[in-house]
Amino acid sequence: MKNIAFILVAFILPQLLFAQTETADWFIFNINNSGMKSNHVNMVAMDKNGSIWVGASSENGGLCEFDGKDWAVYHTSNSPIPDNRVNAVTVDGTGKKWIGTDRGLASYNRGKWDIFHVSNSAIPTNTVRCLAVDNSGAKWMGTAAGLVRLDGTTWSTFNSRNTIIPNNMINALCVDGDNGIWAGTIDGLVRYEQGKSAIDEKNWTVYNKKNSGLPNNYITSVTVDFNKNIWVGTQTKGVVRFDGSEWKVFGKVEGLPDNRITSLAPDENGVVWVGTKNGLAKFDPNGNKWTVFNTENSDLSNNSITYITVDIKGNKWIGTDVGLSVYRENGLKFSVYTAKYLFKNERLAQRINAPEKSENLFRGSGDPLKGLNVSTAVKDMEIGKYYALIIGIDDYTGVWSPLNNAVNDAKAVEQLLRSKYRFDEFKTLMNGDATRANIIHQFEWLVDVVKPKDNVFVYYSGHGEYKQNLNKGYWVPADANTASTSQYVSNSDLKTFLGGIMSKHTLLVADACFSGDIFRGQTVSVPFENSERYYKNIHNLVSRHALTSGGVEPVMDGGRDGHSVFAYYLLKSLNNNQSEFFDASELYNSIRIPVINNSVQSPKFQPIKNTGDEGGQFVFIKK
Repeated sequence: MKNIAFILVAFILPQLLFAQTETADWFIFNINNSGMKSNHVNMVAMDKNGSIWVGASSENGGLCEFDGKDWAVYHTSNSPIPDNRVNAVTVDGTGKKWIGTDRGLASYNRGKWDIFHVSNSAIPTNTVRCLAVDNSGAKWMGTAAGLVRLDGTTWSTFNSRNTIIPNNMINALCVDGDNGIWAGTIDGLVRYEQGKSAIDEKNWTVYNKKNSGLPNNYITSVTVDFNKNIWVGTQTKGVVRFDGSEWKVFGKVEGLPDNRITSLAPDENGVVWVGTKNGLAKFDPNGNKWTVFNTENSDLSNNSITYITVDIKGNKWIGTDVGLSVYRENGLKFSVYTAKYLFKNERLAQRINAPEKSENLFRGSGDPLKGLNVSTAVKDMEIGKYYALIIGIDDYTGVWSPLNNAVNDAKAVEQLLRSKYRFDEFKTLMNGDATRANIIHQFEWLVDVVKPKDNVFVYYSGHGEYKQNLNKGYWVPADANTASTSQYVSNSDLKTFLGGIMSKHTLLVADACFSGDIFRGQTVSVPFENSERYYKNIHNLVSRHALTSGGVEPVMDGGRDGHSVFAYYLLKSLNNNQSEFFDASELYNSIRIPVINNSVQSPKFQPIKNTGDEGGQFVFIKK
């Protein structure tokens, strides 16, 4: 890449860290063991490929990218970035990085830079303090001159002159599940309800000490947790949780290490991480319990927290004034490549990637290095044919009520795959054609025609059933009109067919109630790695995965734009993808949070036990 300094770092860990490798819950990056140019970390972000982006607050810091092995440094001396002091970074659905500084806004993707400032755009100021991307892909900026939206090429500015925003100094932004924009200012909190006139004051809501439970008007951070609560950090009065009607204030009395809040980050199961000027705190909604981490009781590099973000493996990336700390309870989770580079210890690298003994995690026993081909050259990708079986059923009879969106979802998936991705042959069963006999016949056809280098994609949208007394889940075909399992297609049948189809990769996507029942037993997957080598590796390994709209639970038929919630975000992710290769794990990671935030269901993704999976991934290849 032209004009970019790539730095391959030989990591040297202090003896203290080696002494604590029995837990390996922490790792500290600094200028001595990484490609970072400054220990003053201002922000941390991650892209969909798993790369970590670190912005510095010092003049010589710049923006650093860590892809799990190598560091790239973007500096005013080697790139068009407008300032070495980075205030904010966010990543949009196409993978483009948006970078806010005091000297303008920058976007970067695959070596291409675009710079926006007051002299070449409609941005009202060069000082961009915070960034967010909404559910439609529009970019939002908190600036020193108000709230700014960039939708395509259209700029809009919202400030105290044309709205009821209480102050133009915006410190924090987040987007809620309804695509509402929350902005924290130095004089209160404001929410804008999108889709309605920005001029109408009724579409803006201001919260402050006088009209709400906010204890302080100076807002430093704002986020939304997985239970859809809004969390607000204040300058001197702690953190506040707002559930839409009730405000709950947490301060030092309740368990925080300090009332000066600097950062907030949501984690799974309603957990929220809080950064303060004097330590890190974890809030667990089960019992409203607070846990505090500081330099005395942990390996945290410094008590002055500047930023927190949580990656897809559950690692917490914690920016401080003395380096970047990474933490995960019960052991860090890195790819095997990253672990070996960081810890220089094969046994520890294996242990870090070993599956946890937890029924809530889809992991199995055995050597996590198996199948990774870490020490051997990766063969070139030999790509066979791509087959798709698409099933959608609305027209149910008897005891099964008709659906509204299943067929529309299935047809939209078929159309998108035909137009954008490499597929050679389609089989479709819609409504009355999707009988039990026809569904089984199409699976038998796949068993007969698919060769070992081929790829199979199966999409089912319709009713699902779960018989608790039999402990088994089912698809409900179009000709099923009673509650008898003799008319259904069981998950056991599906697993038999998936094991018998001699493909390189098979991906089953099921948007139906109780579809997550197909996951039985523990499995392990190859961790994601942002490299051509990774795609070759996971393509060469056989895979049998399922991506389901929920677990063993009912899921929604209704949603957005004539699609179920699950199908809407599935289609959006596949349509927005700009990469040549897009694997099934990336697809899952891109839709999981939007589906959770906009429904009562939780998508699931993992290998299907005892069907021949060897740790690979189904890869969508753009035309």
